[in-house]
Amino acid sequence: MKVFYCIAFIFLLSSSFTKAADNSSASLRAELQGVYKSRFKNGLVSGEEYQSENIVEIVPFEDSNIYIRAHLEFFNGHLCSIWGIAEYEDGIFVYHDPTPSIDGSPSCTLKISASEKNLMLSDIDNATGLSTCSMNCGARGSFSNYSIARSSKKNIRYLKRLKTSPQYLESIDAFKKMQSLTHHSSGTPNGAP
Repeated sequence: MKVFYCIAFIFLLSSSFTKAADNSSASLRAELQGVYKSRFKNGLVSGEEYQSENIVEIVPFEDSNIYIRAHLEFFNGHLCSIWGIAEYEDGIFVYHDPTPSIDGSPSCTLKISASEKNLMLSDIDNATGLSTCSMNCGARGSFSNYSIARSSKKNIRYLKRLKTSPQYLESIDAFKKMQSLTHHSSGTPNGAP
């Protein structure tokens, strides 16, 4: 009888942790969703100046994930661009590029988090301290510890168009393929729990 109560207690405890994680994920998704834009003066090595704009889009996807697209501009016309489905992990969202790196270094991993005032992106690998998404950037660009003011966030009024964009459709396809491979490699047939 004691074993039954212990098992029941463990089940209830793990169930409450799962619900708490789901609530945290939903809360953070709701808090972050929208489009963030920042305009600023930029320049070329020739001395010519021009207007640049950084854009980060976040859209809820399925139960606990987000779609993220980030387009960042840097000096001399260099860019960083990335899009994909990020999953909730340890209090933040994390995008794992399904394409393995060519040189054996860590695959592109982009962390999406927030402070009271900023939305933050970082591709720094905790173990090596190196940028992992540099293949998505020009020579002067980087996702290393980028932040944009949360006050710059607006509602996405073009959501229907965004959800038919090649980037969004590609992201969903890649995410579903990755899930399918994960379920098959873990021995779970057809994605069943």
